[in-house]
Formats: sequence, structure tokens, C-alpha cells
Amino acid sequence: RATVCRACLASTAEAQGALFACPACRDRDEFRPHCAALGVCARDAEPDYVEAGTVRAAERFCSAAGCASPRGPAYDATGVPSTRRRDVSAWRLVSCESCGGQSV
Repeated sequence: RATVCRACLASTAEAQGALFACPACRDRDEFRPHCAALGVCARDAEPDYVEAGTVRAAERFCSAAGCASPRGPAYDATGVPSTRRRDVSAWRLVSCESCGGQSV
């Protein structure tokens, strides 16, 4: 359970659109009707940063101050499967759960 003010919910709903979900558990089914009852509604459109189900690669990069990726801040291993010999999970970019930006 998370405590989020109505202003933050409203700005997050506007930014995430159809991807708007609970910032704590990522649930949409129960969370969106609850927010609608509070007067916070998300649009049904996908956010601008989503293109055919993925974030455009040109806009997604590691924003950590000291990015440790061996291939640089633009490298994203999200679509690369891990194997027994090679675990690439540390190099998958993870975006902010609230706004969808600032990947690390």
C-alpha cells in the first residue's frame, strides 16, 4: 500500500495514459477505478514515449550519474535473454515507475 497525493496521481495519470497503474504494485484493474472515484482519470492513449509496445531506443538511456554499463549509457539489454553463462539482467534499463522517464 502506498500513499500518493492526488496531485501526483493526476500528473502521473496524464503522463502514463493507458499505462497508468498503482505505483506500489503496478495493478491496473482495481487501482484505476479507485482513482476515478477520486477524480483522477487517465486517458486511454499510449504515452508519447511508447511506440509499438516499446520505448523508442533513441530516447531511452541510463541517466545514472556514474553509469557502469560496459557498453555505455545507451545500452539496454531488455530484449536480450540471459543464459547460464551470461546474466544480462543488470544491464536492462528500468524506467521511473511514476513518470516513465529517467531510466537507470
